[in-house]
Amino acid sequence: MPSAVKVFLHPRVGRLVFDVESLAVEGGPGMRARFYLPRSRDGTRGRVAQLLDLHRRNARNGRRRAVRETVRKVKDHIDRCYAREIPLDELAALADLDKFRLLRAFASEVGFPPHAYHLLVRIFHARRLLSAGEGAAEVALTVGFTDQSHLIRQFRRVEGMTPAAYLRDGL
Repeated sequence: MPSAVKVFLHPRVGRLVFDVESLAVEGGPGMRARFYLPRSRDGTRGRVAQLLDLHRRNARNGRRRAVRETVRKVKDHIDRCYAREIPLDELAALADLDKFRLLRAFASEVGFPPHAYHLLVRIFHARRLLSAGEGAAEVALTVGFTDQSHLIRQFRRVEGMTPAAYLRDGL
């Protein structure tokens, strides 16, 4: 039986020409298997390779979007609940990932792990409250630090100065 030819017009890669081979399936009466073999002389093999590459890129972009969305969800949760300790297990359950994948995804997207982001959010709110005139002891408890010295220690680590120096310099 002579082989047939099948032509497809794909919107992204153009004309694809295939030789169609049909073979009888052994042990299956009336069953045949069709094989579409890309022609090389008219560039179909190269266009099929382009199509596969496009598919791979789209799949990769879809995974990146999913990771970005997951990290955004975790960041939003930290932004809302910054004043309390947030266990990594809670964040992992929210993201529907295991802890280790969440840590890798968050760090690759944000640049540092969730705990460090949580600390930065707390310091941001501490700066805001200190600038509004609240005392360091109240601010410490409001943003979730155990006491004033804990706030001062973490503030100095992040900002490079104490809260008093921050207020004095008028930053």
